[in-house]
Amino acid sequence: MMKKYYRNYLPLIMLLPAVGLVGCGGSSSDSTPGSTRTIGVVQSVTPDGQITVSGTTFSTSGASISGDVSSGTGNPIDPGMKVVVDGSVDSSGKTGTAHHIDYDAEVEGKVMSNDCTGTLPCSMDVMGQTIQVNDATHFRSRMTGVDSVHMIMAGAYVEVSGYSDGNGNIVATYVKVEDDHMESSYGMEVEGKVTNLTDSTFEIGGQLIHYDPSSINMTLQEGMCVEVYLRDDGMGNMHVVDVEPEEEYGDDSKNEVEIEGMITSDGVAADGTFEINGQTVMLSDNVRYEGGMTQADIVKNAIMEVEGYRDENGMLVVTKVGSEDDDGDDSSDDSSSDSSSPDSSNDTSPL
Repeated sequence: MMKKYYRNYLPLIMLLPAVGLVGCGGSSSDSTPGSTRTIGVVQSVTPDGQITVSGTTFSTSGASISGDVSSGTGNPIDPGMKVVVDGSVDSSGKTGTAHHIDYDAEVEGKVMSNDCTGTLPCSMDVMGQTIQVNDATHFRSRMTGVDSVHMIMAGAYVEVSGYSDGNGNIVATYVKVEDDHMESSYGMEVEGKVTNLTDSTFEIGGQLIHYDPSSINMTLQEGMCVEVYLRDDGMGNMHVVDVEPEEEYGDDSKNEVEIEGMITSDGVAADGTFEINGQTVMLSDNVRYEGGMTQADIVKNAIMEVEGYRDENGMLVVTKVGSEDDDGDDSSDDSSSDSSSPDSSNDTSPL
């Protein structure tokens, strides 16, 4: 049975020493030396708790789960969530055992506006973040009568997972609607790059955020990737409760890392570097391309899977590049999605 550790408002307190993972739109997790780390979107969840991420089906028996997950009974992991799985994978790459799973939403908070009126793709504004919704976005609702993204009204509280460019644009793989009004107990959070920084305010995406420099444990800098926990002062002004840096992929070991994400740079630079999920990585000299891909396919906004290891300088060195479909079918089983969180009133996954 999976063990759950969760947070709703305060920063996550891990049972093991925490290490940073992904910049701008990433997550954090714990690493076991010699293990494999898989970062990607949950494709399916079975009633017995197996999850498929980036084409690998993981047994989760005994695995701990942390992050923005429910503390209720049942499996807190839904299809569409972008997760970090630490564990082991067999030589085929198709099956594995999860030791720890971490889920961290890109944004949690109020819907400012919703342009989705019946057709896809469409977009919503959540806490100043532009959320792009398409026919692959998984949807879950705890609000009675709201059974599609088109029915979400301004003022509703939502949780969004997906691929973020760190500048206020998120391609949503998962949208969850909470209950019918904003509660003070709900936590709000956004991730992205600090812009328009002053001594008392900054922005992430289009969201203006107020802060007191003496009350946070870090010095903010323009362009820094951060995760910010917020509160509403009752007049629509967002104030910082806590802020954390969004860091890189792991500890100093050379564990294998597999990442599914969005290319956020304008292709590959002359030195072989590019960005995935806002994090800089480097192609190895003997990188292998799969599915007929070439370096020319690494273009901005493409969704890809990369594998590699972290070198002695902390850079993720990419040894394999493929499309998200190379290792398996991205489609999800609606029935397995229904069983993953019994507290949800509606599930039309995918949309």
